[in-house]
Amino acid sequence: MLFSQHLVLYKASIDLTFYVIGPEGENELMLQSVLSAYYDAVSLLLRHQVEKRAILENLDLVVLALDETVDNGCVPLDLRGRMSELIRTVYTTL
Repeated sequence: MLFSQHLVLYKASIDLTFYVIGPEGENELMLQSVLSAYYDAVSLLLRHQVEKRAILENLDLVVLALDETVDNGCVPLDLRGRMSELIRTVYTTL
């Protein structure tokens, strides 16, 4: 969806909506992969309970996943690998 010269992609959950916003000329597939990787990581970190209450209780993990998703405004080439490593690290320290 285009909004004010920005490409906007979203994914709705129970009581949340995740957004990824990029410039108009950005590759839509790349933005979709960022949104999908982030949502999947959050879902795994929250044990598939992606709802407002769970996110607020685990905000540190959700923000850490967001930090790993975008590095200095750039999407890493091995995004899925970084997310897998983050989830593995979190589960081994719990």
